[in-house]
Amino acid sequence: MNRIRVLAVAPYEQMREDIAQVAKDYPNIDTTIVVADLEHGVEAALSSLPSNYDVVISRGGTAQVLERSITVPVIPIEVSPLDALGQLQDAQSGGRRVAVVGFEGAIRSFEYLRDLADAPFELVSIAASAYVDEVMGAIAAEHFDLVLCDKSSYEAARQADVPARLLVSGPDSIHSAFERAIFHCRYWRLEREREHMLWDIIDHTPNRLVIYLRTGEVLYSNLDPQNGALYALLRSHVGDLEANRLVFRVANRVHRVRVIPLEVGSDRMVAFSINTFSAHVQRGLTGIAYLNSSEVREASQQDFLAVTGAATAFEVSLERANASHRPVMIRGEAGCGKEQLASLLYLRSDHTGEPFVSVDCSLIGKRSLSFLTESHHSPLYDKGQTIFFRNIDALARDDWHSLLAVLIESDVARRDHLVFSGNDAPDGSESEVVLAFSQRLRCFVVEVEPLRRTPDAIGSIAAKYVEVLSQAAGVRPPLIDPDALDALTVCHWDRNYHQLQRTLDRAFANRLLPERILVLDVREAIGRENVKAYSQTGSADSGIDVLKPLAQTERQIARLAVARCDGSKTEAARLLGISRTTLWRLLKDEDG
Repeated sequence: MNRIRVLAVAPYEQMREDIAQVAKDYPNIDTTIVVADLEHGVEAALSSLPSNYDVVISRGGTAQVLERSITVPVIPIEVSPLDALGQLQDAQSGGRRVAVVGFEGAIRSFEYLRDLADAPFELVSIAASAYVDEVMGAIAAEHFDLVLCDKSSYEAARQADVPARLLVSGPDSIHSAFERAIFHCRYWRLEREREHMLWDIIDHTPNRLVIYLRTGEVLYSNLDPQNGALYALLRSHVGDLEANRLVFRVANRVHRVRVIPLEVGSDRMVAFSINTFSAHVQRGLTGIAYLNSSEVREASQQDFLAVTGAATAFEVSLERANASHRPVMIRGEAGCGKEQLASLLYLRSDHTGEPFVSVDCSLIGKRSLSFLTESHHSPLYDKGQTIFFRNIDALARDDWHSLLAVLIESDVARRDHLVFSGNDAPDGSESEVVLAFSQRLRCFVVEVEPLRRTPDAIGSIAAKYVEVLSQAAGVRPPLIDPDALDALTVCHWDRNYHQLQRTLDRAFANRLLPERILVLDVREAIGRENVKAYSQTGSADSGIDVLKPLAQTERQIARLAVARCDGSKTEAARLLGISRTTLWRLLKDEDG
């Protein structure tokens, strides 16, 4: 028979010494011993699983938790009837009133001693670690002379000032556990040999592998101990049936995870194949972020376009972009929500089972660019991901030429979903880099209009955002005065939604009256944010096109007049020599 490999998790140091002594009686067993209490026992066992132990032996609550956490057989070290009787007789000497408290596996033998004990004793079984403190509080109220406890209960007893003594599993109890481990391994020998053969094959592959039952127990793992933090991240995705691949970045290591659903007989499992590589130094990958769909969704739900409902105006464009199955270029002025739209494009696509890789071209340096274009770990040489190149126009000419050449030559668009965003040129036209990427990669172009071209939407956006701010502050939403809304609608908004958000934040925080946002609040915020109106004069540089139809010219003059009057429609109507109702009609009918 092959040698049996046993992992022994001892809850206290003395038991480690006792196990080591008993193990000498079993020369055909390779025994590894770790000391870990209930809190750290599972972690110790998981970090040791790469060694492919045949069986784990432990005691009390640690054994009970391990049985629920791993699928390697767990043999509990019980307190044998002989050990139990000796400790109980010693505890009851002198007529002391005694209670025995602990997890069922540790105190089971005391059930058989009720008729043999010199005096009655209280026996209290703890179902789960969450109840330890509660049970010990009840025991303290009974004022026992002595309480016999397993390790977890003993710590709780000491904190509650309860006189306690630790239950000890002597050599007889440990021998019994080793004998049951041998019996178990002999019975399952052939099945274990087959498993070992498969594990040996897996261990010689470059990727690490963790297999979970869908109920959360680890079936197999060969993760390196230094990557133990991944267990919690992986376990949170055991039931995620939509994910195909995940990416986790922990410290300076990036873990790319392939999710593989499995069914073996009636058991449903999920395997995580993990490819880990070092991110070198942190600054080496500045501007590159690896996100899973849950992270993108959480961030997207909190952005300005989402909370104000402004994103609904782009639903048709996003739907058409996804339906095109081509790379997507989102272009427009700075601050008009291109990054938020890229996130929504990903979340509404068929690619949410794969990671979202964000590359901020305004932050990446030469090392990051070299990693993208040359490293075999680069997302450009993977498959199925959404790669979002943000602010593509921020790259130097030589850099974007090199990147574009790599994208074309390596045919990345056939493997991955490419999304780009770029700012328009100062005159409002496509910048050179945006035009080059759009044409050479045959991008579907989504044009985002400046906020000033949709002034009628500003009122509803502002009202909704003020409501969101009020909910966060726990106050009733203030009303926005009509003149305050007028002052917002006549602004140029050079940085669009970003600038509007900052202006509303300031106006809300510094409002003169708690229940209202006045035009003075808005004007002060506009001044602080250096927001420009359409025009500060009524001269020819106001941009009026005299060849337009008269109705359009009248509407433009009306808007310029309101801007010159700092948003006051009453003052603008007086200067134009018309009624406020007529002015309101001109502004309302601007869209024709």
